[in-house]
Amino acid sequence: MLIIISDEFRQEQTGPSVNLKITVTLEELYTGNDYELQYNRNIICPHCRGSGADDPDHVATCPECRGAGTIIKRQQIGPGMVQ
Repeated sequence: MLIIISDEFRQEQTGPSVNLKITVTLEELYTGNDYELQYNRNIICPHCRGSGADDPDHVATCPECRGAGTIIKRQQIGPGMVQ
């Protein structure tokens, strides 16, 4: 039998829900059983909040992409061929 455990109803939820799948027998389901589970998750650094800067004043928007994270350039790769 497959049981899905979710932290969807936790009081202090700070991120997306976590779903864990564990396999149990019908007897364990009926009588109850305790399981200790470990899982890894990514958290935002409390110091820089994901920016990598030591001070919030040092955070700047990239002048190339203007914060979009991508740059679109047109380049001619041959006669009549533009990439």
